Amino acid sequence: MQLEIIDNLKRMRELEEAWSHLARTTPYPMLQYNWMLSAAEAYEDQMDLQIFAIWEGSALAAVAPLGYFRHGLQGQLRCLADNVGEPDAFLYSNQAALDGLLSAILRQGRALKPSHLSRDGAEYASLKASGRRGEDRIRRGL
Repeated sequence: MQLEIIDNLKRMRELEEAWSHLARTTPYPMLQYNWMLSAAEAYEDQMDLQIFAIWEGSALAAVAPLGYFRHGLQGQLRCLADNVGEPDAFLYSNQAALDGLLSAILRQGRALKPSHLSRDGAEYASLKASGRRGEDRIRRGL
């Protein structure tokens, strides 16, 4: 698995086909490529794009559509759909890809604010399973 952090709209646009393929079974419409691209464009002046992508060879295996939103001297990683009240969720093809994605996010050392992360979802379970470090990062973000 290889991590890529997408920090610009040009690169995000290049992922349309791979993203759409990964999102084909998600129950969350807001995770579809076109919606996330629209959100990234709308919030471009308010955040630094930080889309975490895990690749398995040439296949996109997981993606976390995040932005780094600044508040004074501090900031938080937040889902691009955060402001619309939709569930925070990530796209992933398997548990190993999700675990790798969350590990990469936590290694960045930035607070993660999963405002609408389901306590029953795989994302929350993986964050909790990552141990104290994951719980601290979540708490700092809330």
